[in-house]
Amino acid sequence: MGGILLGAHYFLTFDMELKSTVVIQSIRGYGDPVSWLFLLGAFPIAWHFSKRRINAITISNIQYDILIDVSIVINGIILQLKGLIDSGNQLYDPISKTPVMIVSIHSIIEKIPSEVLAIVDDKNHFYDSVSSLPSEWSSIMRLIPAKSLGKNNQLLCAFKPEKIEFHTDGCTSLKKALVVFTTQSLSKDESFQCIIHPYMTAGAASHPAS
Repeated sequence: MGGILLGAHYFLTFDMELKSTVVIQSIRGYGDPVSWLFLLGAFPIAWHFSKRRINAITISNIQYDILIDVSIVINGIILQLKGLIDSGNQLYDPISKTPVMIVSIHSIIEKIPSEVLAIVDDKNHFYDSVSSLPSEWSSIMRLIPAKSLGKNNQLLCAFKPEKIEFHTDGCTSLKKALVVFTTQSLSKDESFQCIIHPYMTAGAASHPAS
């Protein structure tokens, strides 16, 4: 803020022909009265600009601090994703209290079976799509009532993976979890492809990378 104010003041008011070294050295006490008037007027603008920039930097740092690499193993399919730990994600199975992870299929669509994609894409014929699932997928399927993903009072089709691994400094794994696939893009810049329930990382078991 000080740099903004001083730079703007001397850019707008400093005149080499009028400001001599003798005049500058003769300033005593509280400084140039014109500069104080300028500070009173320019301070709110500098404060607003500085506050916005600091907030933007803080938000960016928080976001990238909680982005982690995620590996999901489900029916022999391994999905490598970048995940965002979102404290606002409180989605879980109301019966088993299993936390739910939301995964966007945009970057992994070629790995997901067509029968599963049909459930994700076609919400109008949801039950027909569920009935056509292969046994290996229907056996791990759960229906989750939820108010999320922009809709209220809906049923989300979730699947239970064999394992979820979180890669930070080491590696932590979790088996009690559910995954919901969605066609929605979760990040405008594709910086992450899944939203992680905060209880997942808290309940994950650590083990050596080897």
